[in-house]
Amino acid sequence: MQKKTYVLGMTAHPLGCFAALGPPTSHDNVMSPMGWDAFGLPAENAAIKAKRIPQEMVPHNYANFKKQMQNLSLDFDWEREFATTDPSYYAITQWIFLQLYKKKLVYREEVAINWCPKCKTGLANEEVLPDGTHERCGTSVGKKLLPQWVMKITAYAERLLTELDMDLQIEGKKLDPDRKGLDWPRGILEMQRNWIGKKEGVVIQHKVKDIDLTLATFSAYPAWLFADTFIVLAPEHPMVEKLIVGTQYEKEVNQFVKECSEITDQQRLEDKFEKKGAFTGRYAQDPFNQGREMPIWVANFAMMGFGTGIIRCSSHDVRDYAFAQNYQIETEFAEVVARKDPNEPINAHDNEGVLLKSGPFTGRVITPEG
Repeated sequence: MQKKTYVLGMTAHPLGCFAALGPPTSHDNVMSPMGWDAFGLPAENAAIKAKRIPQEMVPHNYANFKKQMQNLSLDFDWEREFATTDPSYYAITQWIFLQLYKKKLVYREEVAINWCPKCKTGLANEEVLPDGTHERCGTSVGKKLLPQWVMKITAYAERLLTELDMDLQIEGKKLDPDRKGLDWPRGILEMQRNWIGKKEGVVIQHKVKDIDLTLATFSAYPAWLFADTFIVLAPEHPMVEKLIVGTQYEKEVNQFVKECSEITDQQRLEDKFEKKGAFTGRYAQDPFNQGREMPIWVANFAMMGFGTGIIRCSSHDVRDYAFAQNYQIETEFAEVVARKDPNEPINAHDNEGVLLKSGPFTGRVITPEG
């Protein structure tokens, strides 16, 4: 009896000619259906370029794809062929969406997405080249705040991370006996971990001076809370507008936010990228140090997807320290561990030392293990 194998790949985008093929199957009894991804702006844009309507162009293209695949002797189960525009297919996807909605696993939210002004479409990070251009048309990609349906991936973050490190088995047999974890290229595994983006830390509430606002800030290094002296917000954070509206800083901050919207997240995260910011004119009260007021800045290295998008900062982080030096923000007096090298700033990522000037925690020994 032949071994049965079910192969379900991503549906193809029928926008041009066939460009790649996989290896032939062995002697297994394989069910491998083929589908055509015919929805979305890429299909519409291709139709505009060809001066045709999508309803005509897409079926023509996937008929051409199918012919080329058959000429290459690619063995798909053509009796199960489908297109994402088939009502029988998208009825099921709509049903799945409704189940997720009922479980509160999808929600509506304004999100700053990668935006191609030429194609007029949102892009995944993988579609943006390192130089900040769209891989398909070469146009510079910016950021645009748009209402989006967001999936609550965080509800599954722990499970996803755990399963990346689990041995992949089929019929009780490990696929790669010499390797622990999912049998994927290491680069892809690391990309998945970064995409899941789990980050442990604490959230602290700060009252803003002179206005009725509270900021929920994030700190990845709770041991250094007494070292923090200023706060930065991601440029796309909705709190930015509330902090600056009607103030003398409004125009300058809005201009800075606009500039940040024209660069990609990848560029903002690069070490060589200059760390810039704009002062909001506001101060927050530090709950750990009564009397200390923390200046509130908008910074291009603060990311909306990191913690709450509002970060407590100190001289104990290389990036924070460089930013503070650039804008003459006071940090030196608040170092809470001794420097290993008097000429080098403290590195929070080492997460070790004996706490100084830390209130009730003074004298506590901090180690990487906690």
